[in-house]
Amino acid sequence: MKPAEIYGHMMIHGVSASRIAREEGVDPSLVTKAIRGERRGPAARRVLRRIAREIGVDPAELGVADEDPPQAAQAGG
Repeated sequence: MKPAEIYGHMMIHGVSASRIAREEGVDPSLVTKAIRGERRGPAARRVLRRIAREIGVDPAELGVADEDPPQAAQAGG
């Protein structure tokens, strides 16, 4: 889904980037960068999954999996 489509769905569903940022504990710029595909880290993926839930689409439509893959076990642990 293109950023303009995501923002359109957010507007229809009354979802604001600033509210998502506040509730997820991230900077608002991270939300906009995640939507534009400029950030891909764990926080960006969490934000995109949250947006997907709020607008009623599968997270894959926003380019993220439902969950992050488990981290590899550390040697000697």
